[in-house]
Amino acid sequence: MEQETQGRAPLIGAVIIIIIILVGGFYLWKKSGTGMPSSSSQASAEDVASLEKEITELSSLTDELDAGLRDIDMSLQ
Repeated sequence: MEQETQGRAPLIGAVIIIIIILVGGFYLWKKSGTGMPSSSSQASAEDVASLEKEITELSSLTDELDAGLRDIDMSLQ
């Protein structure tokens, strides 16, 4: 049984890292489509709203991931 749990920990870690890389890649892909930001030092209201939306989406994604990890942890016990 201990052998089985040791095999799952690296897999879970790898899945988390892959998700982080995908989210970062998607962010960069979306960012590159908008071009270079303006030279002004203040962010526009549109930029702030966009960032808030992305933070909310990322927060819900991490909540889902936490729930999935809790389910895996409960099934291992």
